[in-house]
Amino acid sequence: MARHIFAEEPIEAVAMGHRPIDDQRFGEVEASIAALLRFPSGGLAQFVASFGAATVDHYRVVGTAGDLELDPGYRFETATKLRLRRDGEVGETQFPHIDHFAAQVLFGLHQSWNATRSRWRGRLGGPARAARN
Repeated sequence: MARHIFAEEPIEAVAMGHRPIDDQRFGEVEASIAALLRFPSGGLAQFVASFGAATVDHYRVVGTAGDLELDPGYRFETATKLRLRRDGEVGETQFPHIDHFAAQVLFGLHQSWNATRSRWRGRLGGPARAARN
């Protein structure tokens, strides 16, 4: 997300993880990860993800004039609400529930189908045609 907002690639990254020694769930994987990215324009992006903490499902973008918050930010099964806070005022936009997951699956299938058809067209010397018995 930060790469899209800043429209540039980060030039520095710092990350830390935590794996509690007394919790068997995290014997091979970190319970929490935090990262900080620095961008050429001076922008900073901070990320925290944890399987060992209470569920928080939103993201927030903070700028010089205000901030945006999407809640929930990552779930597929519910509608989302966008809050814009600027100059002491808060505006909200409610978005209807859209099944983004199914749309991404269908998009991937469509891309795969088109790539397969293109490969066969080249081998057959023209448009792909169904075989007739």
